[in-house]
Amino acid sequence: MKMLLLGIWTLLALIPCPGTTEVLFQVSVHPNQALVEFGHSLTINCSTTCPDPGPSGIETFLKKTQLSKGSQWKEFLLEGITENSVLQCFFSCAGVQKDTALDITMYQPPEQVILDLQPEWVAIDEAFTVKCHVPSVAPLQSLTLTLLQGDQELHRKDFLSLSLVSQRAEVTVNVRAQRENDRHNFSCRAELDLSPHGGGLFHGSSATKQLRIFEFSQNPQILVPSLLEVGMAETMSCEVVRVFPAQEAVFRMFLEDQELSPFSSWKGDAAWASATIQAMETGDQELTCLVSVGPVEQKARKPVHVYTFRSSDIIPRVS
Repeated sequence: MKMLLLGIWTLLALIPCPGTTEVLFQVSVHPNQALVEFGHSLTINCSTTCPDPGPSGIETFLKKTQLSKGSQWKEFLLEGITENSVLQCFFSCAGVQKDTALDITMYQPPEQVILDLQPEWVAIDEAFTVKCHVPSVAPLQSLTLTLLQGDQELHRKDFLSLSLVSQRAEVTVNVRAQRENDRHNFSCRAELDLSPHGGGLFHGSSATKQLRIFEFSQNPQILVPSLLEVGMAETMSCEVVRVFPAQEAVFRMFLEDQELSPFSSWKGDAAWASATIQAMETGDQELTCLVSVGPVEQKARKPVHVYTFRSSDIIPRVS
């Protein structure tokens, strides 16, 4: 009787139970995480521990080519990867199918970093905008943009809390101009940190742009006698105060349509210029002084009367 029971238990042990085959085989994919540069290709290997597998393959919307295969593995080439995707590798064994997933992360280094400084000349106490954007970069959640004023960090922005897929890789700050900001350099640094995905750190930098500050709120003043004698040389002066930077003030001076050759100077926040005028025609004429600082030009005009002495106007002396 004992021998009979032992034979029955031995026979039952040899009969596979439902689900036993499913537990005994595994499906794996190599690499187990994939980081691929935009437009590049990836080779993957899909394998199983099943000794005699049935139908197998991969499911993906990417362009795929089977390179080679063995009894328990297949190798594929994925081409033209331009976005993130999830690949499914599957094998069947004794009528049971198993699969495993591979997350493919596409990355694009920040090769082009563009800084926009508006305006490049700005009046004291007015606002200017510093904007940086990267036209092509991925994944956006791994990007950090830093605006720099000289070597000092002006503003930093990351995209970890990205909620909109269409959000652009850009950062913008508004700053109020101060005199000490004149000739400061601004730039933008981009960092793409792929270490959470098994990659490295990529850097990109913009070209440097220089900010110019100016102050020019006062109109020029022309200093010259209102009456000029024809043919006689006279000095015309033009001056402006509360101007910055005074040393960069540019003067142009005219007698009617005739441009003069001024000599200019400056001290502190004042600038001035002088030129020699010699009117050769009588009558009413106009003097003009144009002063420009950065993008701003101011104009002053002054009418003068040019006269001549006639012999009849000379009153003889009575002795």
